[in-house]
Amino acid sequence: MTDRSIMPAVQPLKEIKFPILVKKSLNNNVPVFFIQQGKVPITQISVVFYAGNTASTLKHLPVATNALITEGTTQKNSQQIFEELDFYGAYLQTYCANEIADVSLYASVKHLDKVLPVFFEVLTQPSYPKHEIELWKQRHIEQLKVNKQKTSYLASNAFKQAIFPNHPYGYVLEEEDYLKVEQKDLQEFHQKAYIPENSYIIVSGDEYNCEHILDVINQYWGHNTSSLFNKPNTSFSQPKKEYIHVPKPGAMQATLRLGGLMPHHSHPDYLKLKVLVTLYGGYFGSRLMSNLREEKGYTYGIYASLTGLKQASYISISTDVGIEVAEDAITQIKAEAEKLQQESVEAEELEIVKNYMLGQLTGDFETAFNTADYYKSLIILGHDHHYLEKSVQAIKNCTVEDIKQLAQLYLDPSEWIVVKAGG
Repeated sequence: MTDRSIMPAVQPLKEIKFPILVKKSLNNNVPVFFIQQGKVPITQISVVFYAGNTASTLKHLPVATNALITEGTTQKNSQQIFEELDFYGAYLQTYCANEIADVSLYASVKHLDKVLPVFFEVLTQPSYPKHEIELWKQRHIEQLKVNKQKTSYLASNAFKQAIFPNHPYGYVLEEEDYLKVEQKDLQEFHQKAYIPENSYIIVSGDEYNCEHILDVINQYWGHNTSSLFNKPNTSFSQPKKEYIHVPKPGAMQATLRLGGLMPHHSHPDYLKLKVLVTLYGGYFGSRLMSNLREEKGYTYGIYASLTGLKQASYISISTDVGIEVAEDAITQIKAEAEKLQQESVEAEELEIVKNYMLGQLTGDFETAFNTADYYKSLIILGHDHHYLEKSVQAIKNCTVEDIKQLAQLYLDPSEWIVVKAGG
């Protein structure tokens, strides 16, 4: 009989194979990336524009332009668009981030030819109806009021603004920003930014014919507009290490955010830094979780993450704790970082972290749509599937000595921004 009190031996993952991204081009040289994976006859077609937050000095403009693009065209209102797509079991999703804004179509393979004309009508002929804009404003202003009652929202915004001062990465939308949204501004920004020359396309799914889809997309998106979208220049101001308290009287808990800038994702140390940050606070068995959850009982969860953006990378530690223990929690978070600088980790602990990370990495590619989302972020950073192979090698080759050296070089809590919201 198996003795379940004994943890089974850790078995390292063997060879990891990632889905291949096949690159083709439209007649106008717009890149089209194909991912064929899985056994579900549903296809996602995402047209990705370099029209995220960094694309305008008006912080409300990229978000609103993307969110309201599906609310009507010069030929159809939003209800007609919805009904025509829904008849074929298709639907649209929009997404706006720091660098990109995309519009995605989800449809069954057999109905693609029926719904693609509607999809590209939405992309090329949005009307931005005034009544839909007003409804959107009202919804978001009301949601903003709700969010401002949450310490997590207040802390995240304060941290973002502190680490990226006067930069689009630090943009926070306030009520006055929503009130500035006007039809003519959305139409003008769409006309400039939502053009083939400022885009790429990702097609993901399984049971589809690449060449046929390429031919159909060419009909709608393979032309030249003789336009060029120029994004504004954005430069960084170095963040100041500071302690920020965001008052929230009556709050039972405090939300903490700590962190600072880290080496750029193109830096040779970046991939192994991910191992260090995971060991420090990136999974359930991390140093931070063991201290603040298991030993102190301060929190249900605490997490550290290393985020690579196109122009910068940063570490962020986040948790919710009781008001009365917030200051000691900050002390413990810093102490765990200092311990990694001073003491070598055990080889067994590092091996557990490495296997966890490899398992997580393979899990990110379980479906074609997950794969497409992962590759979107790689493309914007200028990477391809070879970067994934480098990631695997960096994880496997990371040593105990690497962890200590990286902690000494980069994990310096005395330079971090500290935000406490609540109390």
